[in-house]
Amino acid sequence: MRHIKLFENFEEGKILYLFDFDETLVSTPEFEEAAIAYLNESYSVGEILDHSVAKIGITTKDLKIENGRLYIDYNGQDILHPWVKKGDRLYLTAPQYQWSHSPDSLPTSTLELATLYNSVEDKAIITARPDTMRDEIIKKMEELGLEQPKWGLHMFPLGSGVGAPGQWKGDVAVSLIEKSGIYKAKFYDDKPKIVNRVVRIVNQKLPNAEIEGIKVI
Repeated sequence: MRHIKLFENFEEGKILYLFDFDETLVSTPEFEEAAIAYLNESYSVGEILDHSVAKIGITTKDLKIENGRLYIDYNGQDILHPWVKKGDRLYLTAPQYQWSHSPDSLPTSTLELATLYNSVEDKAIITARPDTMRDEIIKKMEELGLEQPKWGLHMFPLGSGVGAPGQWKGDVAVSLIEKSGIYKAKFYDDKPKIVNRVVRIVNQKLPNAEIEGIKVI
């Protein structure tokens, strides 16, 4: 797995470029930032925040803030998602399903890799964003100047039998390589575990393919 920090020139020849979306091509708000803004002002993320605190029998007034993290002191409460225990505290993490559906989670700007994305022809986006947000994502891509990918915008389908996002991304990568007939691919993602899993799945299912996994930082 290779790490990149700066724009890289793409190689000549047929390469299938597979991109994650959030924090790979675009910068998106963090749940904690939005939640803290809500505590200090008025913010539509409040419904998600209220639901999260109600799960463990507290209110938003009980929340404390330190170093950009939201937490409460642990006093034997049940530990339920999206809460995580560390030491003598319970930290509030992003409620992934609710947050990824929220308009407040939409990207605000592009990242440096977007330059490479727009410069290559054979490309696809494989994102764990739910497919129910397709219209919002397409609109935001247009606003941010991101081209529609030749090999499709693939968004996480809701329902049983899909599997974890990493497995799903790997299966989509296999399908795209076979469909495009381009057996040399590059996969970009900001999560190293996802990068490793996608590469492993492609190598297992398509031993004649060449895929490079690249961790975006």
